Amino acid sequence: MANYGIKVELLASDEQDILRKFDVELHTSMLTFTHRLAEADMRAVAAILISLKNRTEDDGNHIDFALGDWMCQADVWFGKDVGMRWMTEEIRRKAFRDHLLMLMGATLITLQKLENFINGCCSLLSLKTRKGKILNISDFLSPDAKHRSETLGELKEALKMTSLFDQGFELRLDEFVKKRNRFVHSFWLDTVKDSTYVTPPSFETLQGIEEFVSGLLKEAVQLEVPFRGLYYSFGKGLAESAGTLDLMDNGLFVEWSKYEKDFLKVANLPSKPAE
Repeated sequence: MANYGIKVELLASDEQDILRKFDVELHTSMLTFTHRLAEADMRAVAAILISLKNRTEDDGNHIDFALGDWMCQADVWFGKDVGMRWMTEEIRRKAFRDHLLMLMGATLITLQKLENFINGCCSLLSLKTRKGKILNISDFLSPDAKHRSETLGELKEALKMTSLFDQGFELRLDEFVKKRNRFVHSFWLDTVKDSTYVTPPSFETLQGIEEFVSGLLKEAVQLEVPFRGLYYSFGKGLAESAGTLDLMDNGLFVEWSKYEKDFLKVANLPSKPAE
């Protein structure tokens, strides 16, 4: 026979501490309160119950009984239908936070992919940092972290020193690097530094996070396109100089040929002489 008892063993240690602090007990099929809680504390308990429900695989689990107990108690202490309204809000908040965590993960992966493209471009073009260090493929692919220590900002400066891109694209890259550094180093903690179960971030704060991160993700995706075109242009130039243009029929080159125009739009090309 299936055991539908509430899986209290799945509670995290900090969740257990909060329930103990509020003198709230989670039993096999019910939730009990020892004394009246403030609104913020009740919402914190709701967040824990919602999170535990999401970790429970079987649909018949008695966690729903605990959620019902919570809503009934909220109605008794704070007024009719308050429990359902607060529970709905906390479910929305939990879903929003989960969405943001996935969005930030996708953004981090995309940023790393973009940096890999820029790394490769620096290697192919034999670029140097301001300190004179030559950037080559061994720096970017070495398993030793010390050889991968060049930051995106330094790579961007190396590209800038070549005057490869026009001023508009350079300014766009400058702004992107600032936002990227903020995202990587401090954005999440600075934005929700006071967030806890008892004081969760407001919906306005969550919306601000989504706006910043989604904007950064969109910009990273768009910035990758010219670098794909640069790769293609570099390969095309090598093929032309070696007289092996027939190799450009390779599937990868054909696929990336469409990006050449995106590179040429931002490339700092010499003006054609007047006829």
